Amino acid sequence: MRNVLGLLLLLSATLFSCSKATPNHEEIMKAAQQYYEHLLKGEYEQFVNGSVANRDIPEQYRRQLTANAKMFVEEQKNTHRGISKVQATGVDVDEENGLANVFLVLCFGDSTNEEVVIPMVEDDGVWLMR
Repeated sequence: MRNVLGLLLLLSATLFSCSKATPNHEEIMKAAQQYYEHLLKGEYEQFVNGSVANRDIPEQYRRQLTANAKMFVEEQKNTHRGISKVQATGVDVDEENGLANVFLVLCFGDSTNEEVVIPMVEDDGVWLMR
């Protein structure tokens, strides 16, 4: 009986030590919100750096992505008097594949709001935009 109990304890310890850690939902939401807050501050390079697509790309393409982020912010200024606040409202996590969709509300200067979905992926323990 002791051998069976010991074997069960050893088996459960092995299973738990090999399982993936459950992603922290608050951490994922905070990461997405922080990337978009970089846009509010005019920190376009940091926004681009928050994307998994920024890895190993030519510098010219990186500059284009940065320019696109700046154009997006300028367009929002012209259309909605800018983005005044970004707020994460929820997350849907696919733990098995290290993927998530974060729901952000963009609050505009003209008092309108828009909910957007930010696809995220875990890369070496860091959550980045897809």
